[in-house]
Amino acid sequence: MSEESLMREYDIKFKRFYNELHKYNEYIRINKDHKKLKCIDCKTKKKLIINSDKNELTYSCGPLKNKDKKCGFQFSIGLPEYINFREYEKLYKNHINGSTEYNKQILEYDLDTLSNYMNVNSEFSERKEIIDYNTKSLKTLYDDYIKLNNLTIHIEKIRELYQKRNKNSFEKKKIMKKINDNISEEEKHIERKKYAVLIRENKEFIDMITELRNKNVEYIMMKKPVINGEINKTNETINIKEDSTLIDGILETFKQNNGILSKDDYHDLIQRLNKKTEWSQLLFVSLQKEHKNSWKSDLQKIHGSIIKTPSNSSNPEYIELSDNWKLLLLSDDKEIKNKSTFDEQVEILIKYYKKVDSSKNADDIRKIVNNRRPKGTKFYTRIPTKPWLELCDKLETKYKIHPLRMTENDTNDPNDEDYEWPDSSGWNTPKKKLSISEDEFKLDSKNVFF
Repeated sequence: MSEESLMREYDIKFKRFYNELHKYNEYIRINKDHKKLKCIDCKTKKKLIINSDKNELTYSCGPLKNKDKKCGFQFSIGLPEYINFREYEKLYKNHINGSTEYNKQILEYDLDTLSNYMNVNSEFSERKEIIDYNTKSLKTLYDDYIKLNNLTIHIEKIRELYQKRNKNSFEKKKIMKKINDNISEEEKHIERKKYAVLIRENKEFIDMITELRNKNVEYIMMKKPVINGEINKTNETINIKEDSTLIDGILETFKQNNGILSKDDYHDLIQRLNKKTEWSQLLFVSLQKEHKNSWKSDLQKIHGSIIKTPSNSSNPEYIELSDNWKLLLLSDDKEIKNKSTFDEQVEILIKYYKKVDSSKNADDIRKIVNNRRPKGTKFYTRIPTKPWLELCDKLETKYKIHPLRMTENDTNDPNDEDYEWPDSSGWNTPKKKLSISEDEFKLDSKNVFF
């Protein structure tokens, strides 16, 4: 069994054990009889055993040694074992460098220096073995910690944020210098629009910083769980071909609830459809493209995962459609429902750039679309749906207007009377079209650049 399958099965059985234990304890607390603590045709109560010595959980419906698989031992879980990264890091470093505590063993001293004053050859050899062992152990610990927290990707994101902020700050300084020079009002109007776009990019930086501030996982699994008992093969092999009515029902519920599917709505759905797929990790990964048995896999390859990764992966209160699937299921735009041709995509972007950045002409926009065609295809081939939607999302992030949801009233013009400057820009929000003097326009750089 793969590690992913093992952990998924562990989550399912761990949850089942404690759900049964909770119901068991609640029933005993409220009722005096034990009738409902037994399964049908069982003579003895359910057994929910927590073995602290073996670090094991056992669930049995009736006697443990009952030969009837339906009524007897169900499963046991050997719990995984974890270590605290910080504690073991300190332990290994102390063994390598020596402890700062007063009551030391001789092997914890600086034997290089000590050998100048006394014979410590045997201890020196033993000390070297301790250092070698703990050095290797510390390296393994760091490797596991980096892998667990995806720190390689984390460092790349920090580097990307640094480069983007530097570029953004540099471009803003260039624009301010140009505005303060003796240029025409028309040129100033264009530069102000460019500056507004750069200010809006700060929202992207804030999102990146928020993501980077997430705390690292400090506990590393040293021993995987061990599951004894029948694996849930029915759930393990389920896919969309076997259960199309369920996924269709899920997508329809998403539509009705504006892109949200709650745990209660899902339970109502499976009762109505007479399905048995639990609200579990298996369901969530089936709605994401990375899983080998992803539902609607052909569509997920094109449009990405159906849902966003749940914040609580094992038992969230609700799951949410991804942004691309919200467009596919909830939008009435013809450009989404029907695949746009190359010319239609160009026309959409021409109208869009006319509103957000008039410096780009039709030839520039045609190149934008043409350069995003699939490799090996002819010139002037349409952008496939997934990269087309991703491009539109990126444009919305940059210009705050979505090409496929743009209305006549949307504005990206700082001189428009409806435009509001962000607080971070340093400009006051105009009440009408901007018409100010040079002195009024000049700003203290500390209020503008950050």
